[in-house]
Amino acid sequence: MTYYLDGNNICYWKDEDTFSLAPLLNLCLEIKNKGDNFICFFDANAIHLPKTNTEKAIIKNLLKDKTKFRLSPGGTSADDFIVMSADNANGSIISNDWYRNLIGSYPWLDKNASPKRLFKGNVYPENDGDLLLIPDLKINRFVETNLQKLVDEIKNQNETHPELVKKNLIEDPLYGEEKVSNNQINNNYTFAFWFDKGKNETKKVNYKEAIDCFTEALKLNPHSADAYYERGFLFYLSSVGFDRSQNLNEAIRDFKNAIELTTHDYALLYDSYALIGDSYEHLNKYDTAIPFFSKAIEFNQKINSNDRMLAYNSRGKCYMKLKDYHKAINDFTESIKFGYNDIDIYFVRAFCLYKAEFYLQAIDDFSKDLQLHQQSIKSYYYRGKALSCLGKKAKSIEDYNKAIKVYPKFSRDYNFRGLVYYELKQYDKAIVDYTEAIDLWPKYAEAYYNRGIVYNELKDYDKANADFTKAEEFKDDFFDQ
Repeated sequence: MTYYLDGNNICYWKDEDTFSLAPLLNLCLEIKNKGDNFICFFDANAIHLPKTNTEKAIIKNLLKDKTKFRLSPGGTSADDFIVMSADNANGSIISNDWYRNLIGSYPWLDKNASPKRLFKGNVYPENDGDLLLIPDLKINRFVETNLQKLVDEIKNQNETHPELVKKNLIEDPLYGEEKVSNNQINNNYTFAFWFDKGKNETKKVNYKEAIDCFTEALKLNPHSADAYYERGFLFYLSSVGFDRSQNLNEAIRDFKNAIELTTHDYALLYDSYALIGDSYEHLNKYDTAIPFFSKAIEFNQKINSNDRMLAYNSRGKCYMKLKDYHKAINDFTESIKFGYNDIDIYFVRAFCLYKAEFYLQAIDDFSKDLQLHQQSIKSYYYRGKALSCLGKKAKSIEDYNKAIKVYPKFSRDYNFRGLVYYELKQYDKAIVDYTEAIDLWPKYAEAYYNRGIVYNELKDYDKANADFTKAEEFKDDFFDQ
């Protein structure tokens, strides 16, 4: 089996704000240890992301082996290369991305597809170090932090597969296609030539060259809504790395021009409004995004397509980010009504129902999510909280037990099970859970505070005051909401 790795994505598994090669290299070695093969794709900005000179040197060295590590061209995302390559070779992908914009072209990406070919994982902190987990592949290993040691071990275990290398070099969209260079751009051609060439370069995933082609087309016909839309979509697809904000704003500008230049192409209007909303959502401008999703829904009703369920879902997530839970619930309900099957749809609606204090309905949706994902820690956790709010303490404890069984190193579950034990006046059990939570996360302010409350009830004031002091010390590091 060959696994296609989303390099940038995996390098953020440990910390979403910090690029680290450790999770990726550990995964590469684990795949080799299992006798399988891998090919890793990086976004074009990857060589600039490491924080240390050591990691920068390592990633540049890795990229010398193009049979294993590959860099996407500037201005593009690795996503298209990963999916196309996996599709060509009938391989599988490891990434926490859902590639939703590509499911239409590659149905095997759908979460319900069989056999499963998209696998997800994460890195979790433990007392003895970080743990790399990919449950569906039975990968469970502590993260080795000596990067050079990992590189050496990967090289030592690297077995050559001539037939696979040949297939990848011939069929791979990154290395098997000749790209148009800037000096080939020539103004002596017609609008139709540049527009068609732009579409062709887009199919080859040569986004920068395609953008240049549509720019040339617009010089010849500055009133083409289609050309603005196509270029805007390319800017949207290219919104990665350091140019993310700039490319999204360029996309918004082009989509707005497309809207201005068309009146009756409802499909183009729907797509443009929806993608403007998506762009603003990616820029964390949720208030600004919502009216554009609303316009997308309006135009989609005119073309009578169930695509508007995507706009309902996206608008619902914006409302959720803004804590307008009632409106979010309405939008998620519309998404479900129109058949939207996003992996998290029942969880996000359940979360909003919980926040809006509709506990019975929330429990029902968390249960539906658990029918789809039997090891969903977050659904067990929040269903346990909802049950506790309804006074169903025993049922609540059962859910925390299940969450802890799925992943026993999650400190939050112990803390909240401890709260239930406290409410049941089972103080000894509450202290055991709070202590376990603190052992797993020594800066867990909420657990210190809660344990202090129990000690106070037991009139052990010295221990209570010591815990309250710790809670105050760590209140800015970790405090459950």
